[in-house]
Amino acid sequence: MTNEKTTHHLNDVKRTILFYIFGLAILSLIVKYTSGTGIRIRSSMAEIYVIILSIFFFSTLCCRTLGVPEKDPKIKKEQSKWIYIGFHVIIWGMLGLHFISFLFNPIVSLTESFSYLSFFTLIGFVIAEVIIKKRNSYINYNIIESDRKTFFISVLKQIGKLWFIALGYAVLVFSLSLTLGVDVINVINIWIIILITFIWVSLQYLFVSIYERVDIEEKSMEKEETPTYLTKKAMLFGMTLIIFAIMQQVVTLFNTCLYVNNHYQYYQGLNNLDKFFTLWWYDFTIVGLLFGYTIYRHLKKIPLKKPTYLKVILVVIWLQLIYRVLNSSVSIYQYWITNTFTLQIFDQLSQIMYLSGIAVNLLLLAGVITLFPFMHKNHFPALKTMLIIFILPFAYIIAVEYFYPLNGTPEMISIKMHIIQLIQYSLMGIISCFVFNKMCFAPIDITIPKSNIVLKKELL
Repeated sequence: MTNEKTTHHLNDVKRTILFYIFGLAILSLIVKYTSGTGIRIRSSMAEIYVIILSIFFFSTLCCRTLGVPEKDPKIKKEQSKWIYIGFHVIIWGMLGLHFISFLFNPIVSLTESFSYLSFFTLIGFVIAEVIIKKRNSYINYNIIESDRKTFFISVLKQIGKLWFIALGYAVLVFSLSLTLGVDVINVINIWIIILITFIWVSLQYLFVSIYERVDIEEKSMEKEETPTYLTKKAMLFGMTLIIFAIMQQVVTLFNTCLYVNNHYQYYQGLNNLDKFFTLWWYDFTIVGLLFGYTIYRHLKKIPLKKPTYLKVILVVIWLQLIYRVLNSSVSIYQYWITNTFTLQIFDQLSQIMYLSGIAVNLLLLAGVITLFPFMHKNHFPALKTMLIIFILPFAYIIAVEYFYPLNGTPEMISIKMHIIQLIQYSLMGIISCFVFNKMCFAPIDITIPKSNIVLKKELL
């Protein structure tokens, strides 16, 4: 791909991301206005900055290119330069003002201040990746074809550059705090928000880079080898989800143990981390949706005769993840629900979520069992082992029915439940590693009857 085409594609990505940020800024102001918070310059400076600069940027870009031939090299070069400058000025200026706004608004809760920044950042990465892939390119286009070691060293260098920017923000906040006479505790809290934000952005960029590397390696292998039963991209998404679920259970378990044993000095810090993990389920719902879609696309693409009900599995996977979002939302907003309505309403919602969880898990198990004949007929490996993954969630449901009728403090019952969930997710992780290893590295069995094989153009 020529440099000119790549630059044009990257400009499309940057332009779309700027539209996305502009839309988010307007949405944020609408939410602040309708929720009664109000639109104040000090608390909304990032949104106001984005809106004013975006309008200036797009109107100038439009006026400069209006009536000029689209293929004019001089205009193309100028447009590219303008988009590059506008993109960086708006993105980094917005983030800087977001952190600076906390100097004027003391931080009451770290989790509320962090809000859904990581979620919107992840969506931004997904949008960028979708646009760039449609044009057969990559975000890391300039290093994607290098060897694996060089590729990841370059990715780590890019992450290093991000941390220099983070350090710049931290120094800027500290300098302004001295001028404004802001309390030291508030400055430390802002530093924590900067730290968490850049850890999360760095992890998201690393994740996208690994995805791109796996994608290009699989494409090069498809030209020479028989396709496998499952793509390694599904393994990347699936194992990321399981590792996150295990980490959340570990944090929640330790947090509950500290509370029970009256270690309140450590409990508060870990409780904030526990709240972050609950918020991050929104991010991992996106990962889960991509996981389900990747499996569906790969099964659709492989040269086998597929059953007509294949889309049902995709719908069920997405239903389970939507359930996770709703369940997390009930947990995050439990204080708002109990204060706005009643404790009884919250208990009813919790019961609905619990029953919904059982229903969704049953649907998922039923979907897999429905697909079992197709997978067995086409010699998919580790099928019986895979079924265990979908049966394991019912261990938690059985435990709930067993433990809750027993005598004991709610905290002790909660600890037992978290231990069971931790064991459940750990077993799911171990079994998933085995299943993914079998399916992602096993080529489709060429001894399958010809009637079951459908030749796809992209796999030839």
